[in-house]
Amino acid sequence: ALRVLITEMLSTIEISLKTVTIYSYSQKYGAFAYMNRATLPKLRDEDYDKCISKCSREYEQNLEPFICHFKKKYGDIHTLPPMWILAEIMSFGTLTTIFRGIEPALKQEIAHNYKIPDAVLFSWIRCLNTMRNKCAHNSQLVFRPLGYDPFLPNKLKYPEWHDPVSFS
Repeated sequence: ALRVLITEMLSTIEISLKTVTIYSYSQKYGAFAYMNRATLPKLRDEDYDKCISKCSREYEQNLEPFICHFKKKYGDIHTLPPMWILAEIMSFGTLTTIFRGIEPALKQEIAHNYKIPDAVLFSWIRCLNTMRNKCAHNSQLVFRPLGYDPFLPNKLKYPEWHDPVSFS
């Protein structure tokens, strides 16, 4: 029951993160910018290559009607779809890689939407991605480390993150 509840909540969070990240990235760089290595400067070359390969596999193997339509109509011009179409089929892991690769100023802009520092947002994205994978593969969640610790924002600047919540 815990796994089902967490999966449901993670789905909502994933949609929000994809929407804000892809919108901000596409507005700054353009619809096909992810295919330009320079727009993901914080990724090592091999990580960038793996990310693009994964995007290509996700795209090629997908049979969603909107993907088939794009392939039929624009496949002779584009080997991959624009970022907002790709976002519909990309995994949370791919989103995590893209977020990790974007420049600091854009990360800060994205994190501003959530009213937290970018380092805090990224730490939570990594934890949520790991948790999502554990849920998807029926792994144990309780008493198991995630491998990443989510950061809390500075207590002086964000006291609401440190005050206990009371339930009545």
